[in-house]
Amino acid sequence: MAATPEREPRSLQRVSISPMVLLALRVTMAAVFVGGGILKLGGAEAMIRLFADIDLGQWLRYVVGIVELVGGTLLLVPSWSVFAAIGLIVLMIGAAMAELFILRRPPIAAAACAVALMILAIGALDQPHPLPRSGREE
Repeated sequence: MAATPEREPRSLQRVSISPMVLLALRVTMAAVFVGGGILKLGGAEAMIRLFADIDLGQWLRYVVGIVELVGGTLLLVPSWSVFAAIGLIVLMIGAAMAELFILRRPPIAAAACAVALMILAIGALDQPHPLPRSGREE
C-alpha cells in the first residue's frame, strides 16, 4: 500500500490568489486612495466638513490626503506595494477609530478598505519578486 502524503488541516492550507485578481485589486485600491487624496488636498466641501466634524483641524486633512495620494500611487509599484498597503491599513485603522469614537457611525468603508489592503499585502508577499542584483557575481 502506497503512503499517502499528509495533508495540512484545512485551516492551515494556503489559498492562492490569482495575479490578475491581485492586479485588479491593486489598481482599484490605488484609484480609491489617489481619488480620496485628491479630494482632500483639493479642498472638496465634503472633506472640509468631515474633518471639521472630527475637530482636530484641517491640517489633518492635508496629512491624510498626502498619505492617501502617496500610498495609492505606491500600490502600483510592485516592490513598494506591500509597504504601501501596510501604511494604508494603519491609516484605515485610524479612520475607523475616528468614525467609531468621534463621528459615532459604523466604519464600513474603512473596514472594507482595510480588508482589501490586507488581501493585497498577503497576496503581494506570496508573489515571486526578483531581487535586485548587486552587480557582483560570486
